[in-house]
Amino acid sequence: MKVRYKHPVVQLVIFFSLVFFLLGMGGGDGNSSAEVNLPLPEKNFPVVLTDNQGVKTQTTRMSWEGKNYLQGKYGNAKVTVPFAKIQQVRLFPGKDMQSNAILTEIQLKTGKTIKLAVDRTTKVYADTDFGQLEIFVKDLKSVDF
Repeated sequence: MKVRYKHPVVQLVIFFSLVFFLLGMGGGDGNSSAEVNLPLPEKNFPVVLTDNQGVKTQTTRMSWEGKNYLQGKYGNAKVTVPFAKIQQVRLFPGKDMQSNAILTEIQLKTGKTIKLAVDRTTKVYADTDFGQLEIFVKDLKSVDF
């Protein structure tokens, strides 16, 4: 048996009751100061990030797209360089080798330097003493480990 409410007032009351009920179904716990859950690694990699404006930020638990390594193109090969081997990463946004890439110069702890082309749309995430940080790789000038 179907129940139909043909009276317009009853339909409006049901409609607005449903709207107010659905608007009240929020996904949060009501705490607007809750930390954002960025992909930060368990292993701590403290680094100083310098952006293209020259702003230096001391960070901890840095990750590159949620990983503790940097990945890019080395000629035709794809190379993965763990953070534990890196001393410094310098980024050169005006000297991209491909349209979606940014040229990086990685100084390893051994003293050797390699150049990789990395995806400019990837992000770096980190903790700071004032909150969590998220920045596009294309907006970075250097990463000092």
